[in-house]
Amino acid sequence: MKKLVFIIGYGGAAFPLVAKAAGEECKTLGLECVASTDATAPQYRQFIASADAIFIYSHQLPDGV
Repeated sequence: MKKLVFIIGYGGAAFPLVAKAAGEECKTLGLECVASTDATAPQYRQFIASADAIFIYSHQLPDGV
C-alpha cells in the first residue's frame, strides 16, 4: 500500500480541512495517509521516513523530521 503524508504548518489553520480531505480521499484511493501539523510531525517520524510522497506546507520542520 502506498503511503502519503501531509504536514501542515503556519499555525495549523488549514489542518482540519486537510485532515478531513486526506482521510476521505485516502480511503477512496486505497492509500495509507497521515496528516499532521509541523509541531506533531516528530511522533510520525517512522511513517514519514517510509512514505512514498510527502506534502509540506510549512516554512520549517522540527529537528529529526
